[in-house]
Amino acid sequence: MSDVASESPQITDADELIEILSRRHDILRSLLDAPKERHVLVDHLDASKSTVYKGISQLRDLELIESTQVGLQPTLFGIVALRQYDEMARTAGLGDLLALLPPDAIDPSALVGAEVVTPDNHSVDRHLTRIETMLRNADMIRGFSPAVSPKYLSILHQRIIDGELSAKIIFTEEIMTNLQQEYPSETDDILSASDVTLWRTDMELPFTLLLVSSSDSTEVCLELGEEGHATGLVINDTAKSLRWAEAEYEHYKQMAVQVPG
Repeated sequence: MSDVASESPQITDADELIEILSRRHDILRSLLDAPKERHVLVDHLDASKSTVYKGISQLRDLELIESTQVGLQPTLFGIVALRQYDEMARTAGLGDLLALLPPDAIDPSALVGAEVVTPDNHSVDRHLTRIETMLRNADMIRGFSPAVSPKYLSILHQRIIDGELSAKIIFTEEIMTNLQQEYPSETDDILSASDVTLWRTDMELPFTLLLVSSSDSTEVCLELGEEGHATGLVINDTAKSLRWAEAEYEHYKQMAVQVPG
């Protein structure tokens, strides 16, 4: 047996790790692109020289970055920690959106890895613009919704009559009746299209769920809000989110009635 005691690995305190990542993640993220010297980092970041240098020291102490011949670069631990931090940050964005839903409304596994799109100071309609873009680029849409805006209806109507979009959507009785009364021409056009099927249901729909498919992918889009007003989107394309969305769609479709064309 060797007389030389092996060094014990440094154990990073979880609270300290989270605290440092919350304040210095921009430094770590900048180094993912390419290794950089300290003075180069200062030029890349919106922070003072002293702040950047202090952050570098803290990240190095936690072994999240290391000095190499080509400059500072993340360690494997640093790369993994940043990914986990980003996932936590995305999860934090779900708080307000999910607050009004019961705990069993959405399978938590369907939310892992999701992108959260909410209004910000630069764009109060960021979430609305995003879903409009999805509707314009989709080849097929399936899902259900307790509400539909005139703008969404206009996009769907135009793309359907142009033969660019197929749709299979479940609406509440109230929304379906409103569409037929307020937009009779557009609704008739949509219902008469060969690639469109609409259903009506008397069940309460807790949110808008869309499976948005293009030529090479399918994304799950949850539009969440209160009293018919969308406050944000949750977008995901993981296998678990797709399985959950497919099952939810089929569940509501089985208890809905097809609207005749």
